[in-house]
Amino acid sequence: MHIPPEWGNFFALVVSFLIFWFIFGRLFFKPYLRLIERREGHLRQLEESAQRLRREEEAALEARRQALAQLERELTARREEALRQAELEAVSTVEQARSAARASLEATARQISSELEGAKAELEQAGQALGRELVDRLVTELRGGTPAQQL
Repeated sequence: MHIPPEWGNFFALVVSFLIFWFIFGRLFFKPYLRLIERREGHLRQLEESAQRLRREEEAALEARRQALAQLERELTARREEALRQAELEAVSTVEQARSAARASLEATARQISSELEGAKAELEQAGQALGRELVDRLVTELRGGTPAQQL
Protein backbone atom coordinates (compact mmCIF):
# COMPACT_ATOMS: atom_id res chain seq x y z
CA MET A 1 0.00 0.00 0.00
CA HIS A 2 1.25 3.32 -0.94
CA ILE A 3 0.84 6.34 1.29
CA PRO A 4 0.78 9.53 -0.67
CA PRO A 5 2.88 12.29 0.88
CA GLU A 6 1.03 15.11 2.35
CA TRP A 7 2.97 18.02 1.09
CA GLY A 8 1.26 20.53 3.29
CA ASN A 9 2.22 18.70 6.45
CA PHE A 10 5.72 18.19 5.10
CA PHE A 11 6.19 21.93 4.40
CA ALA A 12 4.67 22.79 7.78
CA LEU A 13 7.12 20.39 9.42
CA VAL A 14 10.09 21.85 7.50
CA VAL A 15 9.01 25.42 8.30
CA SER A 16 8.48 24.46 11.97
CA PHE A 17 11.93 22.85 12.06
CA LEU A 18 13.56 25.92 10.50
CA ILE A 19 11.77 28.23 12.95
CA PHE A 20 12.77 25.92 15.81
CA TRP A 21 16.39 25.85 14.55
CA PHE A 22 16.48 29.66 14.18
CA ILE A 23 15.00 30.28 17.65
CA PHE A 24 17.17 27.67 19.37
CA GLY A 25 20.20 28.87 17.42
CA ARG A 26 19.64 32.43 18.62
CA LEU A 27 18.71 31.55 22.18
CA PHE A 28 20.89 28.54 22.94
CA PHE A 29 23.37 27.47 20.29
CA LYS A 30 25.08 30.79 19.49
CA PRO A 31 25.49 31.89 23.17
CA TYR A 32 26.78 28.42 24.01
CA LEU A 33 29.21 28.47 21.08
CA ARG A 34 30.39 31.99 22.04
CA LEU A 35 30.91 30.78 25.62
CA ILE A 36 32.95 27.82 24.37
CA GLU A 37 35.01 30.10 22.07
CA ARG A 38 35.69 32.50 24.95
CA ARG A 39 36.75 29.62 27.18
CA GLU A 40 39.01 28.21 24.48
CA GLY A 41 40.48 31.68 23.90
CA HIS A 42 41.03 32.09 27.62
CA LEU A 43 42.66 28.63 27.78
CA ARG A 44 44.93 29.54 24.82
CA GLN A 45 45.92 32.76 26.61
CA LEU A 46 46.63 30.82 29.80
CA GLU A 47 48.69 28.29 27.88
CA GLU A 48 50.66 31.06 26.14
CA SER A 49 51.19 32.79 29.49
CA ALA A 50 52.36 29.52 31.02
CA GLN A 51 54.79 28.94 28.14
CA ARG A 52 56.05 32.52 28.39
CA LEU A 53 56.51 32.11 32.15
CA ARG A 54 58.38 28.82 31.57
CA ARG A 55 60.70 30.52 29.07
CA GLU A 56 61.25 33.41 31.50
CA GLU A 57 61.93 30.94 34.30
CA GLU A 58 64.44 29.05 32.16
CA ALA A 59 66.12 32.32 31.17
CA ALA A 60 66.22 33.41 34.82
CA LEU A 61 67.65 30.03 35.89
CA GLU A 62 70.30 30.23 33.17
CA ALA A 63 71.17 33.79 34.21
CA ARG A 64 71.38 32.65 37.83
CA ARG A 65 73.61 29.70 36.87
CA GLN A 66 75.89 32.02 34.93
CA ALA A 67 75.98 34.52 37.81
CA LEU A 68 76.80 31.70 40.26
CA ALA A 69 79.51 30.38 37.95
CA GLN A 70 80.99 33.88 37.64
CA LEU A 71 80.82 34.36 41.40
CA GLU A 72 82.47 30.98 41.94
CA ARG A 73 85.27 31.92 39.52
CA GLU A 74 85.76 35.25 41.32
CA LEU A 75 85.78 33.58 44.74
CA THR A 76 88.23 30.96 43.51
CA ALA A 77 90.51 33.69 42.17
CA ARG A 78 90.24 35.61 45.46
CA ARG A 79 90.97 32.47 47.47
CA GLU A 80 93.99 31.65 45.31
CA GLU A 81 95.24 35.23 45.62
CA ALA A 82 94.75 35.09 49.39
CA LEU A 83 96.66 31.79 49.51
CA ARG A 84 99.48 33.29 47.45
CA GLN A 85 99.58 36.32 49.76
CA ALA A 86 99.58 34.05 52.82
CA GLU A 87 102.41 31.99 51.34
CA LEU A 88 104.41 35.14 50.57
CA GLU A 89 103.79 36.44 54.09
CA ALA A 90 104.79 33.06 55.54
CA VAL A 91 107.99 33.02 53.48
CA SER A 92 108.68 36.61 54.50
CA THR A 93 108.00 35.82 58.16
CA VAL A 94 110.25 32.75 57.99
CA GLU A 95 113.02 34.79 56.36
CA GLN A 96 112.64 37.49 59.00
CA ALA A 97 112.73 34.85 61.73
CA ARG A 98 115.83 33.29 60.16
CA SER A 99 117.49 36.69 59.89
CA ALA A 100 116.59 37.46 63.49
CA ALA A 101 117.88 34.05 64.56
CA ARG A 102 121.12 34.57 62.62
CA ALA A 103 121.53 38.02 64.14
CA SER A 104 120.81 36.60 67.59
CA LEU A 105 123.28 33.75 67.03
CA GLU A 106 125.94 36.15 65.78
CA ALA A 107 125.33 38.47 68.75
CA THR A 108 125.47 35.51 71.11
CA ALA A 109 128.64 34.25 69.42
CA ARG A 110 130.23 37.70 69.74
CA GLN A 111 129.15 37.89 73.37
CA ILE A 112 130.51 34.41 74.07
CA SER A 113 133.71 35.30 72.22
CA SER A 114 134.12 38.50 74.23
CA GLU A 115 133.34 36.63 77.47
CA LEU A 116 135.85 33.97 76.44
CA GLU A 117 138.47 36.63 75.76
CA GLY A 118 137.65 38.19 79.14
CA ALA A 119 137.88 34.81 80.85
CA LYS A 120 141.21 34.16 79.09
CA ALA A 121 142.48 37.53 80.24
CA GLU A 122 141.34 36.81 83.80
CA LEU A 123 142.93 33.37 83.68
CA GLU A 124 146.08 34.94 82.27
CA GLN A 125 146.13 37.48 85.11
CA ALA A 126 145.29 34.80 87.68
CA GLY A 127 148.03 32.59 86.23
CA GLN A 128 150.51 35.48 86.36
CA ALA A 129 149.47 36.31 89.92
CA LEU A 130 149.81 32.70 90.92
CA GLY A 131 153.19 32.50 89.19
CA ARG A 132 154.38 35.59 91.04
CA GLU A 133 153.14 34.22 94.33
CA LEU A 134 154.89 30.91 93.71
CA VAL A 135 158.05 32.70 92.72
CA ASP A 136 157.81 34.86 95.85
CA ARG A 137 157.31 31.81 98.05
CA LEU A 138 160.18 30.01 96.40
CA VAL A 139 162.40 33.01 96.79
CA THR A 140 161.38 33.32 100.41
CA GLU A 141 162.08 29.65 101.06
CA LEU A 142 165.39 29.86 99.36
CA ARG A 143 166.39 32.81 101.50
CA GLY A 144 165.74 30.82 104.50
CA GLY A 145 162.31 31.64 105.58
CA THR A 146 159.23 29.55 105.50
CA PRO A 147 156.21 30.74 103.72
CA ALA A 148 154.12 30.03 106.75
CA GLN A 149 156.04 32.63 108.68
CA GLN A 150 155.17 35.32 106.23
CA LEU A 151 151.49 34.65 106.36
